[in-house]
Amino acid sequence: TIRKTILELGVKYNRLQIAEIAEKCGEPEDCIILVAQDVIKNKEIYAEYFKSTKSLVFDQRANIDEIDKLMEAYKEWEEKEVGKK
Repeated sequence: TIRKTILELGVKYNRLQIAEIAEKCGEPEDCIILVAQDVIKNKEIYAEYFKSTKSLVFDQRANIDEIDKLMEAYKEWEEKEVGKK
């Protein structure tokens, strides 16, 4: 749920404190930091973690553009019925 929460918030906010994410998903801050660093490293979301302020700064435009690309690919798959039997 941490990963999903971070991905959802990444298109809604420019900057969030780790404590705010913890409050939204009910998980400990240290777990959120580890997952956040992982999704950033794996380029699942465009953001930067700032240790000094315990905050995430999201590149909202890049995240929204990425979602738009994924939605476009999904629509193409639906039209071509990829994976349907």
